[in-house]
Amino acid sequence: MQYSVQDFIQCLDDHRTATQALNTWCTSHRIPGASGIHAHILQDTPIAHERYDGPLSLRTGETLQHRRVCLNWGDTTMSEADNWYLPDRLPEAMRERLENTTVPFGQVVMELGPVRKLLSRTPVAQGEQGRFILLVSAVLETADGTLIAEVREHYCRSLLEFR
Repeated sequence: MQYSVQDFIQCLDDHRTATQALNTWCTSHRIPGASGIHAHILQDTPIAHERYDGPLSLRTGETLQHRRVCLNWGDTTMSEADNWYLPDRLPEAMRERLENTTVPFGQVVMELGPVRKLLSRTPVAQGEQGRFILLVSAVLETADGTLIAEVREHYCRSLLEFR
């Protein structure tokens, strides 16, 4: 059976985080190679407020981290993402887990009851060649409405290329 970008968009819309959606997608579609999504961390460093151009409202003295990851199912990259997050708004145990493991951000913050708020979503035209099928920009809030991150996600064609 062939799946479409629209099928994946529905899966993404049905979940609190991209990590949760990817785990569900890969498991329910029996993609071989793993039992869960893990983050291959390319970068996770603090950045100056003036270098950030997104929707997060930054407080004076607050740390802003820029985390670049590939979200992988086994050896296959399912998504590449940039995540600007505010570690000072996270409990210490979550900050330590982000620093010391390959657990994806969305899984780490799950206890906070995250809510994704879509900023933009751009499917890549079906006939176009290239790695990506979908580009998404969103913010992530805790259940109490505290803004904790902005994500820009690039979903890979590999999500649809399995049998």
